[in-house]
Amino acid sequence: MKNKDFYDIEKIIDDFILLCFFIGNDFLPRCYCFNIREGNFEELIEQYKTMLKNTEQYINESGVINWKGLQKLLHILSKFERTFIEERFMENQKALNK
Repeated sequence: MKNKDFYDIEKIIDDFILLCFFIGNDFLPRCYCFNIREGNFEELIEQYKTMLKNTEQYINESGVINWKGLQKLLHILSKFERTFIEERFMENQKALNK
């Protein structure tokens, strides 16, 4: 946080649990661009840390989603997703041309 020397670890843990749902589980599909085997979860965490430093907002406030904070994070992630999809497209094109 810009004006604070500390972060609320309990809120960060709540946010972390919410972020894990982007990776998916047995009951929810994952976001296409976040594959834990490819190391994309680390990118998700890095983007969250950047958002937290810049916006001073958690995305989970005592079990209630902070929609404005989540929207800011999703906007940041959309840039990563676009890059990921473009890279995957290029890999597929190269594979088809072989």
